[in-house]
Amino acid sequence: MLNILDYTSICDNAATLEMIYIVKTVLNILKIAAPIFLIILSMLDVVRMVTNANMDQTAQSGRILKRMFSAVLIFLLASIIDLVFNVVGIPSLPSTQCWNEATKETVEVLKQAEKEAELAKEEERLQSAKDKEQEEYENRFEDYDDEPGYNAKSTAQKVVDFSKQFIGAPYNYGGPRAVDNPNAIFSPGTDCSGFISILYKHFGYDVGTYTGNMCYMGERITSIDDLKVGDILCTGAAPTYSHVVMYVGRLKNGEGESSGVADGVPAVIHASNSAPFPSGGVKYTPLSSYSNAPMIRRLV
Repeated sequence: MLNILDYTSICDNAATLEMIYIVKTVLNILKIAAPIFLIILSMLDVVRMVTNANMDQTAQSGRILKRMFSAVLIFLLASIIDLVFNVVGIPSLPSTQCWNEATKETVEVLKQAEKEAELAKEEERLQSAKDKEQEEYENRFEDYDDEPGYNAKSTAQKVVDFSKQFIGAPYNYGGPRAVDNPNAIFSPGTDCSGFISILYKHFGYDVGTYTGNMCYMGERITSIDDLKVGDILCTGAAPTYSHVVMYVGRLKNGEGESSGVADGVPAVIHASNSAPFPSGGVKYTPLSSYSNAPMIRRLV
């Protein structure tokens, strides 16, 4: 069977459709008109037979029977052919309608293509925004290894220096920790132990990922008077503890201003609760707020 209604081919069979449409139209006309015409002729012959007694009645009757038979035959043949078309599935459809259907199909295809193009454009825009955000995050990292005397600094001092660029980053409880990409501190943000773990991970040190294990790493410092930069102070109840901060030394050059800590004040840096910065997020806090910390550890 011909797939005449395959509109996705944009009416490749339009000529066939037109031919079939004409044939079926002619058959439908013949099925009605021809029998009526023959019946009318037969009726006229009957009238002539009745009014003309000298007419050859036998020959005239034969003509009438032939016409009646032809009328019935034409009607039956046309009906059978039309029935065959319907059974086979060949439609009665003019090419103009085919093109109308093809146009509808084309419009739908174009609408779908336009929709897909809009989705692709939106995905591209989101990816571009994401790449731009990533670039901005990366640009915030300072190249500390270009500073004079950088290599002579202790690892703890390098960690402290590196940590200072994250002031203002958001707090995210249970956020990423011990990952190779420090951008996670900015987005999606991290919590107190995650912050410390990412900083040390950046310099190749695994210092644990949660307060409960981080606060048992490295060397224990028994007195706050022996505190050095990079040391961590743990608060809360052992063995899990609830919060961890890192000592950064005395602040200078206004670096603690955004956190509300003055120059010359010994301070710690930490990711503090979920309130907006400077109440929360990565911030400086005076060391005096943690002078009674029950656990102090030197990680490197």
